Amino acid sequence: MLGPFSTKGTVGKGAVHFFAHEVCALWAPDVQRDPETKAMVGVLKAHGRGRRLHCSKCRRLGATVGCYVPSCRKVFHYLCIMAAGCHLVKHHHAIFCPRHKTEAANPIYRSEMQAAEAANAAAVARAEAVAVASAGNPEAGMDAPHFPYTGLRRGESEAIVSLSQGVASSPPDGKTATVAMRTGLVLGPGERLILGDRPMRVPAAVLGGVLARLKAACRPPTNNDNSASAEPPSALKV
Repeated sequence: MLGPFSTKGTVGKGAVHFFAHEVCALWAPDVQRDPETKAMVGVLKAHGRGRRLHCSKCRRLGATVGCYVPSCRKVFHYLCIMAAGCHLVKHHHAIFCPRHKTEAANPIYRSEMQAAEAANAAAVARAEAVAVASAGNPEAGMDAPHFPYTGLRRGESEAIVSLSQGVASSPPDGKTATVAMRTGLVLGPGERLILGDRPMRVPAAVLGGVLARLKAACRPPTNNDNSASAEPPSALKV
C-alpha cells in the first residue's frame, strides 16, 4: 500500500485521506517512479482523474488504466483488466482493450514504449551517477567548469560510464606512480630514472589500466600471429 495521500474534499468538507495499491498505481499512466527518491509521483493526479471516470467493465467510478491507443476512450480498474479481456504488455505496464488487441504488435507503439523505457533507465542511471559523484553532498561537484551548461557534476560522467559498462571508477586522490613505459616496470621511491626507459608519472587510480595496456603492447608475437600476418609465397611481389 502507498500513502496516506491527502487531497481537497468537496465543498463544505475537509481534506480527503486515502491509500493506494502499489500495483494499481504502477499501471496508471499518470504515475511514475522518481529515479532519485524511488517514490511514486503522480498518484494524486491519477486519483483525481479516476474519480471522474467510469470503468468500461464494471461501470463503477475510479478507473485509472486506459487503453494505450490514444484515440480509444476505454478505461478500467486494474482488477477489471483481465475480466474485460484486455491485452497486457506487462513489461511496459500498458494495456490494449479488446477492440485494439492487435495493435499491441504495432511497431509504432512498441517503439514508443521502448523509448519510454530507455528514457526511464537513463534517468535512473543519471540519478545513481549523481549519488556516486556527490557522495551524499547535494552541492558536491557543481564547481566543474561545464556544470552551468551540461548539468554534469565533477566525476559524474565517469560514474555514468562505470555504471553502464560495469567497470570500477576511482575518484582522483592526488597520488601518482612512476612507470617505465619501455619496460612496464613501476619505479619505487629513490630508484634511478633511465631516460631511455621513458619514465612517466601517472595517476595511481589508472595505474592498473596503464600496466595492462603496456603488457598487451609488449606481448611477443606467437606462431599464429606470424602465420596470419605473413603473405603466402604465391602472393609475393617480384
